[in-house]
Amino acid sequence: MRGGGMIRALLLPAVGVLLLLGVLIWGAAMGGFPPWLLGMGVSAVGIVVVGLLQPGRGAVKESVLSFAYSLFVALSAIFVYLIAANHNRTFDITEHQLHSLSPQTGALLARIESPVRIAAFADIANQRFLREFLEQYADQSEHVQFEIFDPSRDRLDAQAFGENIQPREAFVTTYDADGNQQRRHRFVLDPANPRREYFLSNALLTVLYGRDQVIYMTQGHGERAPEPDMDRAQGEPDTSWSAFLGILNERIMPVKTVNLGGMNRVPEDAAAVLIASPLSDLSELEREVLTEYLDEGGALLVALEPAYIADRQLPNLDALIRYAGLESPNQVIIDPYAPASELLTSAYLTGDHPIARAMGRIPILMNSARPIRATEDTRTDANKTVLLVSNDQVWAQDAQELRRIQRKIKPLDDEKIGVQALAALSSYPTPDGLRSDRARVALFGDADFVANNAQEFSAGATLTYQTVNWLVQRDDQLAIPPKLVPPSGLLLTQTRFYLMCGTLLVIGLGLLGGGVAYSVARRRLK
Repeated sequence: MRGGGMIRALLLPAVGVLLLLGVLIWGAAMGGFPPWLLGMGVSAVGIVVVGLLQPGRGAVKESVLSFAYSLFVALSAIFVYLIAANHNRTFDITEHQLHSLSPQTGALLARIESPVRIAAFADIANQRFLREFLEQYADQSEHVQFEIFDPSRDRLDAQAFGENIQPREAFVTTYDADGNQQRRHRFVLDPANPRREYFLSNALLTVLYGRDQVIYMTQGHGERAPEPDMDRAQGEPDTSWSAFLGILNERIMPVKTVNLGGMNRVPEDAAAVLIASPLSDLSELEREVLTEYLDEGGALLVALEPAYIADRQLPNLDALIRYAGLESPNQVIIDPYAPASELLTSAYLTGDHPIARAMGRIPILMNSARPIRATEDTRTDANKTVLLVSNDQVWAQDAQELRRIQRKIKPLDDEKIGVQALAALSSYPTPDGLRSDRARVALFGDADFVANNAQEFSAGATLTYQTVNWLVQRDDQLAIPPKLVPPSGLLLTQTRFYLMCGTLLVIGLGLLGGGVAYSVARRRLK
């Protein structure tokens, strides 16, 4: 090929390569690639491709085109890398979306209509990761803004929020349309904690909803204590509900105890009433008061305990439960595979209720439980949902018989062996609707699993926490608590994305250079 033909053949690829190089330099200088610059880069790639596909012959041209092609590939790889380096989005490709915001958090952010400011404190090393996390909230709501401070350097900013502000502390503040502060909530926000969404989203809910209502826990019938049992023997478990009530008080709303004896009405500010394993029965008056509370659209959680009530009759409590459309016969679930000292091994969430969907199919440790059943209900528009079930090898044995003979007796009828309901929910329309248009009731066949599993974020505590969220009609919180599935897959944060792209670029350039060197060496040996 003549010199003039060679120049004409290489002109178009050269123009494309130079244009691509200019785009890279321009983008690096700007610190980003706006759409118009990306368009120029794509055009440059197209010009090079068209030039390289031109027909032509000659060893010299092939060598030059080989070099141009190698340079084009190298510049294209750099082009892609620089785009990735300026792309700050986080990709979550884990099976359960552990590292991205839940749909419920997105729905919560979409409903925010007044200004919300998040002030987070972190040392320099953690600020970048924290910023990436908070940007997810700001991107989904124009009303959410955030600031990040280093308490050791930004001392004046820290003093505006209080004394002794430490790293990993944060504040969520709401404002009215005129910019006046409404509510402020202080909490811990560790950017490295996989439960960071739980803390921040619930802090948002705290300031948005306020804490004007109260959850009441009944006393006066031998119910679980609201405070730790300090007199128990060493090694014995704490059967109180103190740890779980602390979670409710911190994450949902204040919890108070109430003795309904002598009262003619549940307090007006009651968002829900908890009855935790009573040893003695309700009085007739208390049953009527709680029945009226449900008729007004109240919310009730009852947790039973087989070991306590096996030899006791609680007709008024049973009548209250049946009024809500549920019942629990005086039986105990027997699991043949449970250890000798226990009656049951694990329970499992079931159904399509939002609570079950939010938590997944995580087993709940439950050492004993009573069966839960639905009653015949003449109410229209009543919803009953089984929430927790056993495995398919268990049976229900009479509690008094079990206490008397102290051994498990497998029924002769195989039809009596199978899955048993251990917790259920009931919801039905209310005639008065003074508190809500529907009553909500949750019945657990066990109370120990709440006390024994009340460490924060355990499956048992989270289940009961979620149930209380449902009872007080905060359905938008149901998937915000920590995701309890084991991590899997890969989290591509911005830093890791840079590292991955850079590694691939180096490998690609190494292979490219090796291929070019081999091609040149082969030509010289001919």
